[in-house]
Amino acid sequence: MNIGIVTCADFPALTDQEKPLVDLFAANRIRITPLVWNDAHVDWKNFDCLILRSIWDYHLHIDDFFDWLNRLRQQQVRTLNSMEVVHWNRHKFYLRELAQKGVLIIPTLFFEKGSVIDPRFIENQGWDQAVIKPAVSANAHLTEAFCIKDAATVAARFQQLAKHRDWMVQSFMSEVTSNGEVSLIFINKHFSHAILKTPAEGEFRVQADYGGRSVAYRPSQQLIDAGKGIISHVPHPLLYARVDGVVRNTEFYLMELELIEPELFFHLAPGSAERLVSATLDILKSDGLR
Repeated sequence: MNIGIVTCADFPALTDQEKPLVDLFAANRIRITPLVWNDAHVDWKNFDCLILRSIWDYHLHIDDFFDWLNRLRQQQVRTLNSMEVVHWNRHKFYLRELAQKGVLIIPTLFFEKGSVIDPRFIENQGWDQAVIKPAVSANAHLTEAFCIKDAATVAARFQQLAKHRDWMVQSFMSEVTSNGEVSLIFINKHFSHAILKTPAEGEFRVQADYGGRSVAYRPSQQLIDAGKGIISHVPHPLLYARVDGVVRNTEFYLMELELIEPELFFHLAPGSAERLVSATLDILKSDGLR
């Protein structure tokens, strides 16, 4: 079996965290090849399956990325996670759908492309602070926190961009800066490990690019059950899933459900990379591909 593990041009040989996957698959007599998703020289039909991993620039080339996925579909190339999952998860309005199913999400206003980002509507929510972000994005791209008293200024600055893309405005959860953001990581829909991410002083973004710090975390069974409940609403197999949120008054509020290319923090959870390999083989075997 020939499997491709898909990355981006910044990490053509995979990230340091994921390089061990090559040897782990090899130990199971599976050849795995790192591939850059927008490398025009790759013949994707040569691969039985593609595992989507560190494609961390796709949001900067969104049309090209989904053209690429459509070509894979036409060539009947299998991806993990599946194309159906990627298409659903790429647009953060999935949060609205999950909220309608009873999932507790961070209070969110949804602004569709071409609509007016009305500052009065934002001001009337009773929030002190808020965060604005595009509905299709990654790594906190074009994400900004602001005080509600500045809503008019922020709305005016983003209004031109809102003509061409969908946006969200969310209540700022102060727990991100005081307690951190929790990432619950599931492999094949089974809980694997958890991470606590904290922002740098004066920041609210927890990504390492902004000085954020990540450490291993032991969640309560209540948090694990909350994560299981959230991914149960995805009616497709999931090789991996990262459930990001914050805890307020013992309740877990979903911030984002990461199903496309989340960092899985293998280096902070011994055995987790092995679990991903084992789950991949199980999924492929169940589909008759191994």
